[in-house]
Amino acid sequence: MNKLSLGLLCLFFSHANAQFQSANWFFGSQAGITFNTNPPTPLTGGQINQQEGCCSISDSAGNLLFYSDGITVWDRNHTVMPNGTGLFGGASSTQSSIVVHDPGGDPSKYYLFTAPQELTTQPLAYSIIDMTLNNGNGDVSAIKNVPILNTSTEKVTAVFHKNGTDIWIIGHEFGNNNFDAFLLTASGLNTTPVVSSVGSVHGGDANNNIGYLKASPCGNKIAAAVWWDDFLELFDFNDSTGVVSNPVHLGNWFASSGVYGLEFSPDNSKLYASIITPGIVVQYDLLAGSSADIIASADTIGTSAVNFNGALQTGPDAKIYLVKFGSNTLDCILKPNESGIACGYVIDYVSLGTGLGQLGLPDFFSSFFCNIVGVPEIETDEAITLFPNPVGDVLHIRLNNNSAGDETTFRIFNAIGQCVFTQSKNSSEPKAEIQISTQDWANGIYFLNIRTGKKTTEKTFIRM
Repeated sequence: MNKLSLGLLCLFFSHANAQFQSANWFFGSQAGITFNTNPPTPLTGGQINQQEGCCSISDSAGNLLFYSDGITVWDRNHTVMPNGTGLFGGASSTQSSIVVHDPGGDPSKYYLFTAPQELTTQPLAYSIIDMTLNNGNGDVSAIKNVPILNTSTEKVTAVFHKNGTDIWIIGHEFGNNNFDAFLLTASGLNTTPVVSSVGSVHGGDANNNIGYLKASPCGNKIAAAVWWDDFLELFDFNDSTGVVSNPVHLGNWFASSGVYGLEFSPDNSKLYASIITPGIVVQYDLLAGSSADIIASADTIGTSAVNFNGALQTGPDAKIYLVKFGSNTLDCILKPNESGIACGYVIDYVSLGTGLGQLGLPDFFSSFFCNIVGVPEIETDEAITLFPNPVGDVLHIRLNNNSAGDETTFRIFNAIGQCVFTQSKNSSEPKAEIQISTQDWANGIYFLNIRTGKKTTEKTFIRM
């Protein structure tokens, strides 16, 4: 394997490792999925029964740490954390909660931001989770429900500062057109925001609190959906200064029940919006040219069979998922960087098992998804199947239609070229499978070399 290939694979793994902080989702009515399998599979045990906003966080290896509906925080064991009740989110707040790590580098410290539900007097606030407490299962610290914005809508999003260390927490006020960007640094949260008065007023009917606010994963754009008045706006975001500018009114859906969910593609080239009813997903090409060109690029790329769409959210596999109210499946956009129908909208892509979706999906720190490429699909060819990928403790290699008496040699190398496994097999079976224990291997990229007769096949997989 050449040095360029090795370098690219190592770079890929560093991205995959980081993005797996979003590996476990809990949402809706006891619904959950994990991306520690490929494709994702249902999770059980989740305690959330939430109509809209929620969040979850895992470590970089994809192990669940905690999750929240903005009111209660549950630990990895699905037990309410000490001091983990009475947060200022709401059962029907669009983005009731979002969690970010400590920019100061403390791996045990997380900031949980909560956005209020309409028709309440709660502020946008934050609490600090300390993972050293409660026998390592975490605890909501004494720093709890600290108010930072008293006139907040149900919107909150987060993205890296230009320096790649500090974090912008961005909300929107109700009754005016003010965006408020708060900077979180190693020193803590600056509670004096950068205020940008730009775009349309989010006011009037209380239902105009509803709808997602999303920052693009690489930090250059902001999009806001306002549900009751049925409009969507796009803005530039300066991730150095926190200033929001250059509003573009993308569209109205006056004949619908409103625009609600939003998500950017990982490469920042597309914006997706979900319309609740009729249940459609619209794509905008942000590289189309002028503002008029972006508006004109609107393309309906998918229609939900349930006809009651909710949130859109990127997963660690670089696909975008759509939740549908009352459904036990999620739809999926397989290739969100692609234009039009090439993005690959698939209905009922993931089962939720016994759980049911409502309107919300977990809200994540947008920067997790900047230019991610996801995890590789299971690699197959005419003769060989390798699964699962990523692998846990056991790797399966299946040889299909191998010739009787052929000797096959398997060799596996780690990312620095060390051979960690070798075995030869002489099989007369038309389909032979070997199982390799990987439980003592370090997480990372591995390269499988298979030689049968004069034919050599190489495959790549991840251990995590």
